[in-house]
Amino acid sequence: MSDPSERRPGNSPAEARPPAGGASIAPEARGLQRAPTWLLLVGLALLAAAITIVAHYTIFPNLSWNRDEAVYTWQLNLLRDGHLTGIDLGFPHFFQPFLSAARDGKLFSQYPLGWPLLLFGSDLTFGTPVGALAVGGVLSVLGTFFLARELTGDRDLALVAATVMLGCPILAIQGGVFLSYLPTLGIALFFAIGVLSGIRLHRPLRLVGGGFLLGWVFMTRPFDAALWGIIVVGYVVLAHWREWGRLARAGAWVAVGLIPVMIATLAYNAQVTGSPTEFPITAKEPLDSFGFGRHRLMPEFGVRNYTPLRAVKSTLRTLSYLPVFLAGSYVGVVAAIMALWSRRRDRSTALLLALIVAFPMGYFLFWGTYVSTVNTTLSGPIYYVPLFAPLSILIAMTIVATWRHRRSYGIALVAVLVAATLPFAIDRVIVNHRISEAQAPWRDVNAAVDDRALVFVPGRYLGFLNPFATNNSQLDGRVLYAVDRGAKNLDLIDAMPDRTPYVQRPSLAPDELAPVTNPPHLSVAVEEITVVEGRRIALHVRVTNPESSPIVRTYVRAGESRAFKTRATNATKVTSGKGDTARATRTLATDADRGDVFETDWVLGIDDGGVAPADLLVSEHMDELVVGVAYADAGSDRKAQPALRETFGLRVHDGELELLEPPIRHRAFRIDGKLKWRERLHLGGLRVEPRPLAEPG
Repeated sequence: MSDPSERRPGNSPAEARPPAGGASIAPEARGLQRAPTWLLLVGLALLAAAITIVAHYTIFPNLSWNRDEAVYTWQLNLLRDGHLTGIDLGFPHFFQPFLSAARDGKLFSQYPLGWPLLLFGSDLTFGTPVGALAVGGVLSVLGTFFLARELTGDRDLALVAATVMLGCPILAIQGGVFLSYLPTLGIALFFAIGVLSGIRLHRPLRLVGGGFLLGWVFMTRPFDAALWGIIVVGYVVLAHWREWGRLARAGAWVAVGLIPVMIATLAYNAQVTGSPTEFPITAKEPLDSFGFGRHRLMPEFGVRNYTPLRAVKSTLRTLSYLPVFLAGSYVGVVAAIMALWSRRRDRSTALLLALIVAFPMGYFLFWGTYVSTVNTTLSGPIYYVPLFAPLSILIAMTIVATWRHRRSYGIALVAVLVAATLPFAIDRVIVNHRISEAQAPWRDVNAAVDDRALVFVPGRYLGFLNPFATNNSQLDGRVLYAVDRGAKNLDLIDAMPDRTPYVQRPSLAPDELAPVTNPPHLSVAVEEITVVEGRRIALHVRVTNPESSPIVRTYVRAGESRAFKTRATNATKVTSGKGDTARATRTLATDADRGDVFETDWVLGIDDGGVAPADLLVSEHMDELVVGVAYADAGSDRKAQPALRETFGLRVHDGELELLEPPIRHRAFRIDGKLKWRERLHLGGLRVEPRPLAEPG
């Protein structure tokens, strides 16, 4: 650093003016070497772009745990096809992606167009949407620089602030994924800069540009736009109190840029939801909204009660993990607090403090804060990403003040901040990379089908478990993905006779696939679907005793599936019949040893008053067949304990039984004293082979 007297005039115009809002500039004892500002900014921008791009390809080679990425990928597919919505071909419960709405034959994302349009623009320009990630990182870092310089008039401090933002682990963790949080921060920062500098310099074009950028935030994250607008407008009114004419003119220019984008957003709402004031997120699920009470993410998900106590706990938990993703970590938080205190009389500090306070307060009423706390440790406080820019500026204030007071102290402080950042940053990078790598089987299995295929995937919605299972807008791709719904799959198979049906089967149950720091090994198989048809179907059951208990029983059960029920949605109400369950049990051995092999046959028939012999009669409302094995100890009074089972989709159609292969295979586990079934690719102790039987006589 050098003495201020060595500065060349005109190198940094921002330093020659008073800061916005009348804040005073602390005298400089030492300054940065006077490299041209533009050159330093280019370097910061290139580093920000490199961090996000490298993070995408190295930390997240197979996307992140956050399934919102699959939603944006699908929305990008729609734009590539020149459409805002997709079609459902009359089967919305098969083709509805996660976080989307199904209405009047249309499928549309819960998200507005702001971020998908940036992804699409990058895709058109660079041939990949990854360029939009770089834009988000660059805007966030440069926006931090320009906001700091606008507020303080101190170029050196602004450069340090941008560098601190560059060093926040959140830049890599959120900048490397197809999510809108970091790009929204960057756009919102330039909105604030445009308005503040436009008023100060009497530049209408900056005000118009600021309004346009606020509109883009509205078209990306509407609630964030409201918070940013309230904060910046409030600060401007405070800084220019009683200058009503000036404020009115500035507001008019901002409106010139803002209103067209808002109109475009409302027009998009009208196009997809039918009403300009109904946003896609509530069209998807009315319970996904602000306020306390009952909330739900999707129609087929459970309802959760968001209470004030949960709001307090969620907010505190989220804030407690914020330092993990901040440059300097908890030391950085202390440095920011020191700057708030030392510059408490500067009016510009009010804007930074307002940004830090407003987002936790605003999202206090949003139940998504409660849902997101489960994975805050992995990807950061997603709703609080706007806090990282003002915190970076405050940390920079303490660094610069310390450096100017005594250089050795400044060096020591920077070293401590770096040392506090690295352990958390490295750990989060490793964990997120580990989770992304664990998702590789989902990507690999998608490439295993080479014909014109209909592939049924697990999960309640497309993209929920397999993030790579996305379709185009017209559902006419070579590979068409659909949600696996058991026997209901037969309806879609019948409707698409030109496609070969397949099903994806994971080696783990859905609840075992939740993101964790050490994800279990996952395998995914893709198997061709066959339909066994006949008036009667024989089930050849082969059991290898999985336990040492001497009593081995096998059972068959036909009934109504609970796993594949589809609840009422905004577009479709699917109901299934109700009736008794048909069940039969057979003892295979009373003195078996572990590893003994037993074989038996069951015969299924249709419950239509016929006289053909059968062990189990199936009626039309039954859509699931379970074949299992259970065991018990000799002389025990307790019920035989289930061990293994195979579940087949079942249908009575045109006077015949139809059975779907392959089955879903489960192994029983005792977890917290309760029996839980876990999906597995293979069951060494049970094999069921169905085949049609000829009619007697």
